[in-house]
Amino acid sequence: MASVVERASPAQHFLVVTYAGQGHINPARHLALCLLRAAPGARVTFSTAVSACRKMFPDHADAAAVDHVDGAGVRYVPYSDGFDGGFDGVSTDYISSLKVVGARTLDGVLARLRDAGTPVTRLVYTQVLSWAADVARAHGVPAVLYWIQPATVLAAYLHFLRGTDGLDQAVAAAASDPWAARP
Repeated sequence: MASVVERASPAQHFLVVTYAGQGHINPARHLALCLLRAAPGARVTFSTAVSACRKMFPDHADAAAVDHVDGAGVRYVPYSDGFDGGFDGVSTDYISSLKVVGARTLDGVLARLRDAGTPVTRLVYTQVLSWAADVARAHGVPAVLYWIQPATVLAAYLHFLRGTDGLDQAVAAAASDPWAARP
């Protein structure tokens, strides 16, 4: 079986797209560094919201124009979530803005990278950004979800979305009897 290094030719360009939360940014940045180490010669671009880029690179006055390459070789190109000055905590439209504005500006990021002669060949995105897969598909780029939470969280989501098959009643019944066998 071919290794990641053998499959990733110098023409490979990974775009790692993440939500603008620290719990999303740190694992995604770690993945970006791992991709660089595993696939020498490949390009890795990291993209998160403009507001997060401003916090990551405070020396850049206009984070929307940041096109920064760090010492490891990861390139940073932000997208807009519609709240470039940061989320105010009051707006109830953040997720819808993130989806609409984020998709439109991420589309622009992919187009700009393509036009610069460094087209993205693989897109990796974290939770909350399912629309990133649609943007990648529109550009003919394969996309994959990078799950950054423990497997127990995935199991909780699964049970929530599919129902609990009576598990919730069993837990409630067992909680009322401290000597009962636990499910």
